[in-house]
Amino acid sequence: MQYPRFSGGLFVVAAALSIACAKETPVVEVAGACADAFTGQVCTWAHTKGDSLIDVGATVPIASIEKAPDGENMAWPPVAAAALAMPASTQAGSGMTEFTMYWEPTGHPPAPFLTPHFDLHFYLVPTATRTAITCADSTKPATLPAGY
Repeated sequence: MQYPRFSGGLFVVAAALSIACAKETPVVEVAGACADAFTGQVCTWAHTKGDSLIDVGATVPIASIEKAPDGENMAWPPVAAAALAMPASTQAGSGMTEFTMYWEPTGHPPAPFLTPHFDLHFYLVPTATRTAITCADSTKPATLPAGY
């Protein structure tokens, strides 16, 4: 049996596409820290492709939201339900160091935030720097920093 001349050409094209796809760098999920929060496990993560940071995030399961306790009084200072380090690749690629999740069962001032809600924060400063911040000095600077 004789094959049409173009069939070999199609095989070469298909093989070339297969080889090109095999060489593409895969997206890799990098696991960060995890903590239990209200019967669920909250975790940080990052997606990388080679040396590039693609995206970062935290997974908060529905169980953590649905099982958050009702009717508690607001704590001051607030207590994090979860405080998690971001993966090292996230810190190097974005500067994000930490994720925190706070449950505000009665809300907090100002008025728009007086209903129960979660506060989810990604930080760009080390934990020790963030926790050292106080509101003891309420004076305003005499001038704005350069470039502000």
